[in-house]
Amino acid sequence: MINNYKPSCIQEEQDQKVILKYLDTFNNLLTRENEFAHFTASSFILNKTHDKVLMAYHNIYKTYAWLGGHADGNENLLEVAKMEAYEESGITNLKLIFDEPISIDVLSVCGHMKNKKWITPHLHLNITYLFEGEEKAKIQIKEDENSQVKWIPIADFDKMIKEDDAKHIYFKILEKRNKKL
Repeated sequence: MINNYKPSCIQEEQDQKVILKYLDTFNNLLTRENEFAHFTASSFILNKTHDKVLMAYHNIYKTYAWLGGHADGNENLLEVAKMEAYEESGITNLKLIFDEPISIDVLSVCGHMKNKKWITPHLHLNITYLFEGEEKAKIQIKEDENSQVKWIPIADFDKMIKEDDAKHIYFKILEKRNKKL
């Protein structure tokens, strides 16, 4: 899937090269056993009118972000993205907009505490899928990871999202969606 992915920008071209190099170097990228880098999958979930995105306020990063998480041994990253969306928000009945991933990114993760354990800085080799979800669907928080889940208007991204690197990726995804639709 990563070999066949068609990068849309120089950032994705470079990130694809890095991910492929890691795949040639390591055999445990699907688990957190690899302390340097491991696979994650994210869900970028638009409402039916495509003017809002379902996001969670992440407790570690203190900002709103897409839903997603670690592969934890599952090589089906689409399945991981759906499962993480459900675990973090309770949302079901997601409609996949495109069969292939909408974005691939190498994301740096700063060192942090989680469950009273130090997590060393590392990389997430992230694959993102684009979904459409029902804005009126029941949503819930996952207390150990987020403190709020809500539909955020795209027009409010600059106010609501503190991480500029993340905003860059979110706008890239929206631009790619516009080109493909």
